[in-house]
Amino acid sequence: MTIATYIFWICLFLLVYPYLIYPLILKLLARFFSANGKLAESREDWPAVSFIISAFNEEQVIGEKLENTLALDYPADKLEIIVISDASDDRTDEIVRAWSEKDSRIRLVRQEERRGKSAGLNHGVQAARGEAIVFSDANAMY
Repeated sequence: MTIATYIFWICLFLLVYPYLIYPLILKLLARFFSANGKLAESREDWPAVSFIISAFNEEQVIGEKLENTLALDYPADKLEIIVISDASDDRTDEIVRAWSEKDSRIRLVRQEERRGKSAGLNHGVQAARGEAIVFSDANAMY
């Protein structure tokens, strides 16, 4: 085989692997390592998820982010949204409070002094109730 042939097969593998082979491997591993050998078949079996959103002066996007997260196709009783405000001095906290009054799944955790994103995320993990935790920035939409 020539070098061009090797390069062709390597490139083909690199294209196919993330879309076909890797998901198949994950599915097989999930079946092998799950407690009862099968994947969750109903939404009642899905884990509770806590979304932790870090925010500092995000009044421009926080409302859209909360709306976007609430629109996810996930059981409402298994979804929790925690917004960590790192001493925001704009209307971020006010907007999150207004949303939390409309939807009990949303909670605001405010750091009174700026301690940074990693400290905020750690604070959010301590406040989380879900079995799985998803970290997100306020400007990242799903």
